[in-house]
Amino acid sequence: MCPSDEDVCHPPRVQNLTSAKTINDGASVMYTVVTCTENSIEEEEHAFVQLQEELKNVGSSIDTLNTNLEQLNQRKANCLNKMQHLQERISREGTTDVVQRLSSLSQSLKALEMQESEHKSNCNAKYSKLQAEVNELENIICGNDDANLSHGINHSLYNSLERLNSAKRKCQGPAQPSHGQVQVAHFLCPNYTSAQTLGIISRAVEGKETQARQGNPCKARSRVMHQGKTFVMPYDVTGASSANPPSMTCLATLEIQIHVPTELAVKLREIVLLKRQLDDVPSQEELIQYEHRFSELYVHIQEKLRQTRELYATFNAMLEIKDLMLKETSLLNSISSQCVLQKLEKVRLTLEAERNVRDAVKQRYAAAIVEQRSCYSLLKAFQEECTKNERLRSLSSEILP
Repeated sequence: MCPSDEDVCHPPRVQNLTSAKTINDGASVMYTVVTCTENSIEEEEHAFVQLQEELKNVGSSIDTLNTNLEQLNQRKANCLNKMQHLQERISREGTTDVVQRLSSLSQSLKALEMQESEHKSNCNAKYSKLQAEVNELENIICGNDDANLSHGINHSLYNSLERLNSAKRKCQGPAQPSHGQVQVAHFLCPNYTSAQTLGIISRAVEGKETQARQGNPCKARSRVMHQGKTFVMPYDVTGASSANPPSMTCLATLEIQIHVPTELAVKLREIVLLKRQLDDVPSQEELIQYEHRFSELYVHIQEKLRQTRELYATFNAMLEIKDLMLKETSLLNSISSQCVLQKLEKVRLTLEAERNVRDAVKQRYAAAIVEQRSCYSLLKAFQEECTKNERLRSLSSEILP
């Protein structure tokens, strides 16, 4: 029994349909794989672009840090220039010399204060001593005890003569009478000229020197008169019974009163010396002016010191900021070199691998497309043959009843 046409034709048609379905499924799978790979490649490219943007941002941040570092270096240089100008100004104004002078002046001020206190104490002591001596002289002159008066006069006259002798030994030329002695001589002998008065004084001094060399009989006589409680002038003061009345009268009066101007002259000289020493000591107003000037100088130095400290503080702050910026730039460079570059290299490697996979998939896809086209052409030819077969069957069925 031979098979019919339907049995012969239908099974190959079913096989061709299943093969076409498998080809379509494979093509769709390949298409999905290709689309997935393309999507993954696009994502990788997008990630790569993002990494490049991050790298650009890191580079821009590094550039900004470098510009900030340059600005800090410029500010540091400006601070150094300001400090140098300030030091030059300080050296030009001579503040160190002023400080040294201030310290020396303060020390000299303390020494002058001590000297002033010492001079004041000495002046007070000498003033009290001189006042006591003046009071004693006034009491002696105004007193009624002739014996004490003669004894004091002789003692003071002897002391004044000793001082005159010592002064004459020290002098190179002849001894000149002092202004106080001339005034005393004029007071005692107003009827004589200055030359006669000086002659009288010189003769009195020479007489006293001879008396001192001969044993000072006037002193012994005054001592005897003091013991007898009587006071007798060695010469007639009135000048009525003397052989040389004017000279002897003035000489006697000069011998009695010579110690008063000499002592007063010595005391006056001491007072003048003390006044000169007191004039050398600065007054309270000068000390106040010194104190004000020292205070102004101290304020000026403190202001300069404050400005210097501020400049040093800003300089140290700039140095710290510079160190921090250098550390930050080194950290960013290490991060960019270690992390970003490594990640970029990995992304490049993965991108190359994905590109290789994409190329392989594209090749497979192209092969699948070629196979699909061939399948489509075969399917079309098969369908044409099937239509021809159907037409032939219909014709054969019409021909053969």
